[in-house]
Amino acid sequence: MLQMNSTNYKPGMPVKISCLGYSHYAIVSDRYCVRGKPKLISLSRRTGTVLEEPWDDVVRGRRVTPSFLQSALAPEKVLARAKNQIGVRKYNLLSSNCEHYVRESLGLRSSSRQIEIAAGAGLSTLLLVLRFARGNPYVGLAATTLSIVIGSRFSAR
Repeated sequence: MLQMNSTNYKPGMPVKISCLGYSHYAIVSDRYCVRGKPKLISLSRRTGTVLEEPWDDVVRGRRVTPSFLQSALAPEKVLARAKNQIGVRKYNLLSSNCEHYVRESLGLRSSSRQIEIAAGAGLSTLLLVLRFARGNPYVGLAATTLSIVIGSRFSAR
């Protein structure tokens, strides 16, 4: 994917920052730092809320690329939606992380593909373990409990 210089990013544009094992999502601000780089607006575990911060404070030397996420909204509307959550929205890995926040700012459905993939991988691993651990009575109990929990979780939607 194309990596661009920080000065090539336009206000309201979503960016993806490569972290170890995941990507951090942010929105490019219309405000600039002293060094001429745009600020980034994001929700992170590090800050616990949405903040507009200097580019280097968020990126910390990592690779930045344009996000694949696209919006039908005007950049000004994206920025207004993003800024509206500054200091208000709180971080939660499963239900309110950086990807949820950026998608909502872009006017998209709130979701996190990264969480969905991780959950799917975890469930697949668990099912494999259960498959190969047959014969153990505790495994049968765990499988039954898991089925009930998963069933009630998805029937409540």
